[in-house]
Amino acid sequence: MKNITSNVQFFASRAIVALVLFAGIVAMESRAEDWIESAAKKIEAAIDDERNSPIIAQAILNDTHPTGSNPVIVSVETAKALNGSTLIVTITLNWNGGFTNTNYTTVVTWKCNRSKHISATVTSDNALIGVSTANKLRLNTYFQETFDLWFPAERN
Repeated sequence: MKNITSNVQFFASRAIVALVLFAGIVAMESRAEDWIESAAKKIEAAIDDERNSPIIAQAILNDTHPTGSNPVIVSVETAKALNGSTLIVTITLNWNGGFTNTNYTTVVTWKCNRSKHISATVTSDNALIGVSTANKLRLNTYFQETFDLWFPAERN
């Protein structure tokens, strides 16, 4: 019962973060470059926010290394891809191994554009046990769902 309650609380917290971010992102400009600039600022601010950062860090860790603990986002970098219409968000996460309590770092790169989520991938990971294929898919799904919540009007 305790696991069910904690899972419900965790998923509810994801929804709250998404709604908070949605409120600030809906009114973005229509041009791709303006969208990238505005979206990058909003995403950086949201992830840097002390209320949202632990929730997002835990979501990433749960989807990459479910036995890990104490996730902390240490950096968020945004960039415009060479094609000019894709936003690249690089999130660096420090965490402790679940079995050994060793310090590890995982880097996730999220790509999206004004109309769709493109991909979320683990681009660097120094854990002894790598991210499984199933967990890579879970991570990608998390960012797909995040995009759908943060940018719903953009797909129309």
